[in-house]
Amino acid sequence: MLGRLLLAHLAKGARVLDVCCDTGTVAQHLVGRGFVVTGIDASEEMLRYASEEVPGAEFLVADARAFHLPPVFHGASCTFDSLSYMLTIEDLERVFSRVHVALRPGGAFVFDLSLEEAFKTEWQKSWSIIDDDEACFIRDSYDEHGRLGRTLITRFHRKLGWERTDVEFHTRCYKPAEILHALDRSGFAEYVCHRSDDSEELRRELGPGRACFVARSR
Repeated sequence: MLGRLLLAHLAKGARVLDVCCDTGTVAQHLVGRGFVVTGIDASEEMLRYASEEVPGAEFLVADARAFHLPPVFHGASCTFDSLSYMLTIEDLERVFSRVHVALRPGGAFVFDLSLEEAFKTEWQKSWSIIDDDEACFIRDSYDEHGRLGRTLITRFHRKLGWERTDVEFHTRCYKPAEILHALDRSGFAEYVCHRSDDSEELRRELGPGRACFVARSR
């Protein structure tokens, strides 16, 4: 996805912004392709790991809704459904606006999101990971009325005895029209939605019921 829609249009040595970079998986790929990479994420722990794994990239602790970087980037990416964690359209617009400011004129922003088709199927599942000293149970649910996904992770880890940890995450399901309107309001001049269900190649890369968005700065 990134290769075809973003990287193929950038020269070697171009500057790429990796938004919500997590542990640096995408940054590592970008550095390997010869790009100059800056990754931002709100988690210091994730970035500590990313810095160790991808020493060739720059990583900054920053909220995707409020970071400030100069307009030096030729392209930007945000993958793995990261923008679904923006629970209001206002927060989503804030991310788009900050990315737009950081892009050079004509720079492209590529990101993926799950659509309602995926929320209705994938967010109704549960699964578990069980080992000798650890067990993890993951339960998803989706509220169609509120368009809100919920993931509950329960982890048991054995030290002297068994210890339990519960973590809950929420994600928002946005309609493509809402996302495109938010891109427009954030200053992007061109934007398009590529639905995975309309392309066999994209469906293989992203899975069913998902979409990749490409926006270009003014």
